[in-house]
Amino acid sequence: MKNITLWIVIVIMIVYAIIFIIIQGKNKKVSKNQQKTIEDFHSKLKKGDHIITLSGIYGYIYAIDANKVSVEISKGIYVDMDIQSIMGVLNKSH
Repeated sequence: MKNITLWIVIVIMIVYAIIFIIIQGKNKKVSKNQQKTIEDFHSKLKKGDHIITLSGIYGYIYAIDANKVSVEISKGIYVDMDIQSIMGVLNKSH
């Protein structure tokens, strides 16, 4: 009786391990798709776009480097920030 119970527990653990591995694989696939979407969004940013940052700051893109963006948040006031901090584009051009 103890051997049967032990085997049942082992089989249940193996099934849970397989399910966990399958779920992890799907999560990695989704995150790669999300990363691609984010990269596409950042590649389409251009000077003059009206943007909002993750912290809620509104402004216009003044200059773009590889990973850095200069944003005009008020007339003549510029803030440099990481391109990853841009949450969305509100409308095109200044």
